[in-house]
Amino acid sequence: MSSFKRKTVLQQTEVPVGTKYLPGSPNVFITSTGIPSLDDILGGGLPLACSQLILAPDTHSAYGELVQKYFISQGLASGQDVCVVHEHPRQFVETCMWTPRGPSAAAASVDDGVEEEPEGEDSKIKIAWRYEQMKQFQTTVSTSDQYVLVSRSQ
Repeated sequence: MSSFKRKTVLQQTEVPVGTKYLPGSPNVFITSTGIPSLDDILGGGLPLACSQLILAPDTHSAYGELVQKYFISQGLASGQDVCVVHEHPRQFVETCMWTPRGPSAAAASVDDGVEEEPEGEDSKIKIAWRYEQMKQFQTTVSTSDQYVLVSRSQ
């Protein structure tokens, strides 16, 4: 009997919709919060087994509601099932920013008559002369993530 065994291809589990593997841990899936800087702080996103609970008791600030809406929009845009617990969930979701997938998505991206300015010297932002030689700010947040809504909306 030979001590050598034939290598077989391991069956890799399918990545759930709207998720990706956690870097460094191939069996943990993460999902984006919809806010790239928050994803960066969290190490790439929220683990799929976690829940996000946001309580926004401050009526003078809308940050809690904004984070909720980005997270819900991110889930809807990537095709995930989203559970919203709210007094009026349908109205709350209708105020979220997201675009449906499918043939109607092309209709949603129709130009609203806003003319884009041509790229060139005329479109360069005028800044104070002392800041012209400064290095441009670099961030660790990548804009290449296909699941991030904030980078798409800019």
